Formats: sequence, C-alpha cells, structure tokens
Amino acid sequence: MVASYEGELIVSLYVRLRGKYGKIEKIALKVAEALFEKFPGVMGLESVDSWDGANLRIIVSRDDPDLIDRLMERVFEIIDKYGEIGNIVPEIVRFDELMLRGEPKTKVHATLVNKLKEFLRREFDCVIDVVPVDSWDGANLRIIVSRDDPDLIDRLMERVFEIIDEHGEIGNIVPEIVKA
Repeated sequence: MVASYEGELIVSLYVRLRGKYGKIEKIALKVAEALFEKFPGVMGLESVDSWDGANLRIIVSRDDPDLIDRLMERVFEIIDKYGEIGNIVPEIVRFDELMLRGEPKTKVHATLVNKLKEFLRREFDCVIDVVPVDSWDGANLRIIVSRDDPDLIDRLMERVFEIIDEHGEIGNIVPEIVKA
C-alpha cells in the first residue's frame, strides 16, 4: 500500500521471500527487522534472483549516500553474524526506480495450475476454476470460488500454500481468491 501524507511518501512495510523457508530466509527476516526499526527510509525487502548476482533487494524511499553506507554496514553485520557473507548479496533500489523499471512477472507452469485445479476441486466443492493471471497487484494465480465465507477461504489458502511450498514456488506464485 502506498499513500501520501503532507507530501511524504508512506508505504506499508513490504517483505517478500522466495523459495522454501530456510536459513537464508530467516536471516533476511532478521535484516528486515533491524532495518525497519532503525531506518525509516527502508520501505521493503525481498529475495530476488538479480542479473548481477544480488539475491536480497532492499527498497528505500531515497538513496542518500550516507543512508546507503549505514544501511549496508548494518546489513553486512547481520549477514556476517550468521556466516553468510558471499551467500547473501544485497542490493539497494529506490522505490520510484523499481516502479519505473518494473519486474518480470513469474508465469505459473501449466502443470502446476492443472494439479492445483484438480486437487482443489476434489477437496473443496466451491472451487470453480484455477487460472493463471497477470494482475495489477502482483497476483499470478486466480482461484475462482462460488462462495466466500472466511473460514472456507482460510482453509483453501492454507492448502494452496502447502501445495505451492511442496513445489518450491513460495514467493513465485501469488494466489488470489475471487468469488464468481
């Protein structure tokens, strides 16, 4: 969520982790916690596979050189503490640059879509269809249901994430549920 208050950009804190939850993801969360506490200019953090080898993107509202130096110093302190220097490679990107540049959308493999559709229809009688999408909000998998009671949606999303995790696609597949 992005908003403006008296000319200042305000954003919800954003953390996106890709892949199975392991040591690297735990360290990324430690980095996020430390940065969000101390640096109000940090807007988000995500694990990525960048063309230049970076795998931890830190999103900032401004790229003041002093801020960048202090940020990177803190990030490397945390990475070093856990013995992951060289395994975690951070990069810093300004939010407005990221918005202009955009990111390639991850396409959901048809085999996984079919597996999810088959499984969810079997387990949940309310599932009408499962289709890949290219949504404005980052969702790339739409699950269409006939009813949308909160308990059902919670159970459905829990199962969806279990299947996505089994295939190592957490962070790559972003599901949304819509009522027909």
